[in-house]
Amino acid sequence: MAGMKTDEYDTSQDTARRKAPKRTWVYGILLIFVLWLVLANHVIIVKDDFSVVVLQKTSWTLDGGFIGESNWAAFTLHHPILLSRLTAGQGFWVIGE
Repeated sequence: MAGMKTDEYDTSQDTARRKAPKRTWVYGILLIFVLWLVLANHVIIVKDDFSVVVLQKTSWTLDGGFIGESNWAAFTLHHPILLSRLTAGQGFWVIGE
């Protein structure tokens, strides 16, 4: 060690090359899915009946990506246009009726 220059280092130990986590691509796909879900769809969650509905948006914006209401009456008051689309049969019901 006494004879080593300051810009040299010990290479006697094998250092394993650092690998990226194997799940990185899974996180990437999950991130893309969540972005698509928020930008292209309304995710409507009603707490009392515990219903989850995915309704396609008319434009890709962040506005109204997740909508949470306590009951369907509150949802009717706050989002009458979305309710009319749901009653017309649009939307994918994940949980509930």
